[in-house]
Amino acid sequence: MIYLPLGALTLKSLNIKVKRRIKKILLTNLPIHAEYRPKGIVGLAELRESKAIDFIELRAPYLSTLDKSDFYQKCSYYIRAVMASKNPGDYLAIIKDGRIIKDTGSNMAVVSSDGYLISEASFQWNRGLLGSDQNAFLRQKGFTKPKRYQGKVFSLLAGGGATSYYYHWMVDSLPKLFLLKEAGLFDEIDHFLVPNYAFDFQRETLEYLGIKSDRIINGFHEHHIQADYLIVSSNTRVDGHHPKWVCDGLYDTFVGSKPPAGSDRLIYISRADAKQRKVLNEPDLIEMLKRYGFEIHTMSNLSMADKVQLLHSARVIVGPHGSGTLNVVLCKPGTTVLDLIPDNCVAPFMCDICYKKGLIYEYLLCPSDGNATNAVEGIKLNLTVNVDEVEEKIRSLLRLESAE
Repeated sequence: MIYLPLGALTLKSLNIKVKRRIKKILLTNLPIHAEYRPKGIVGLAELRESKAIDFIELRAPYLSTLDKSDFYQKCSYYIRAVMASKNPGDYLAIIKDGRIIKDTGSNMAVVSSDGYLISEASFQWNRGLLGSDQNAFLRQKGFTKPKRYQGKVFSLLAGGGATSYYYHWMVDSLPKLFLLKEAGLFDEIDHFLVPNYAFDFQRETLEYLGIKSDRIINGFHEHHIQADYLIVSSNTRVDGHHPKWVCDGLYDTFVGSKPPAGSDRLIYISRADAKQRKVLNEPDLIEMLKRYGFEIHTMSNLSMADKVQLLHSARVIVGPHGSGTLNVVLCKPGTTVLDLIPDNCVAPFMCDICYKKGLIYEYLLCPSDGNATNAVEGIKLNLTVNVDEVEEKIRSLLRLESAE
């Protein structure tokens, strides 16, 4: 094995970014292989009516609602909580000779065999979700030739977040496999197109489901593919709502029918291993929590089996809002979760997950170290906790438990 010095690794990463930037500029402006540009937009209903695709409906459209907690009124204006959302239902679409064109994550075009962008299956983002008519590939002048794959390819692509963020991988990409299993098609897939295959959590969770590296197409590197049969699914989240089947699927997949024996551990999930969303006065917080018997853990160095063992044995979990606390989906019902949230980025997601899994959700809003006007800025905010306020909350929670 060859070990490169840090400077060389940084230079290599920069070189890749420069090459991608140059390639994007060329394809945006030069009419190279323009025959691959989508001719227009088509909807799934039209494709179903013309029998241009095979469509498997798993759940009909339904109304998804959040619980009635007053917490949602405190959410930041740029991550507002949609209390009732019309979910289009859960489905798979099988597209003969289908193509996928993507960039680093902001745009993805699923293209029918006759060259039309399929609106519901495509994705476009610019500080927020956009309509399919805003997809960049409708205007781009140049394209690379698609790499052809024989057999059936199933796509787990779900926007840019899942390429590197644990939360988006776990709630936006991985649950697509649950739909595939529900449809009885999992064992028929030859290749799985994933947003990325660079992180341990991506490789480990796929291996949990029996998917080895020789069946992976890494969408971080492959930006234009075509398959004999391309299979795509509905989105697993709509308007930020976490369907109960997603939460249950994560629990069933990683905890299983024989969960570890229950216990009453008190757990603090630290983000000391993260680049952002840290507790700036965490040493003071930890000192207080240890007096009440809390164990201190970070999530990034734990295997899924270790996470299950830890989280399922907890009766109270405390932690700053972030990807690590998503693991509460592995907790047993009735566990209490205290979410420490930067007050300039209050998001509804953890409250919804706790509600769907029968957990008790508590929260404290904490001063942020800056202002945010969108979610991209918001996830970078650190927070400072009022240790006395957290202690009072902990004492209250433990008293309530002892009373029960």
